[in-house]
Amino acid sequence: MTPGLTPIVDILDSGHRVYQRMMTWAITKLSRTAELTLFLTLGYLWLGNIPLSLNAMVLVAILNDLVTLVLGTDNTVISHQPEQWNLKKLSRIAILLASGWTIVGFGLLAWLHVTGVTPGRISTLLFIYLIFSAMVTILMTRTTRHFWKSRPSNAVVTAIGGNCVLTLVLSWIGLGIAQVTVTSTIIVIGLVLLTGIGLSFLPLGNLANQD
Repeated sequence: MTPGLTPIVDILDSGHRVYQRMMTWAITKLSRTAELTLFLTLGYLWLGNIPLSLNAMVLVAILNDLVTLVLGTDNTVISHQPEQWNLKKLSRIAILLASGWTIVGFGLLAWLHVTGVTPGRISTLLFIYLIFSAMVTILMTRTTRHFWKSRPSNAVVTAIGGNCVLTLVLSWIGLGIAQVTVTSTIIVIGLVLLTGIGLSFLPLGNLANQD
């Protein structure tokens, strides 16, 4: 009810912010769910058992949702064009991300299996891969630029950082999951970062504008 046109601009800006945060949530949720489903299914068909322990699966679900809860506080870049829900393009982005992460993750699983790593340690290393790849996916889908050029909100940074630290602590001390070495953890994290950088150069389109 404030006089002038400024309140209308503020309302439009709020709408754009809500839309962009919804896009981040939708693409991230679709890609992470597809990645986990494909990964566990292919692993079961190949190995005859699920490569991820029950404790690890529960941790993946809980830690991923902790970041999802704070996405509404994230920083956004205001678009000056009308927003449109392009479900075809949204699905294409989610499929590209899920396919990329699944292919690399399955390659990691194959390498660990061939080199004789125990099933418990394979599960923990895959748990690390899934958590860190999910965090990188969130960073990628929240901006139209390369993910390392855009800073998330403090709440998102805290949630992502907390997830990563907790994942490493649980993996190194072997609490609820098999213990792994620092060296193997660094290798998996390096693989995630290289994959994330590679995926960020794919033609995913402008996430903020789905025209």
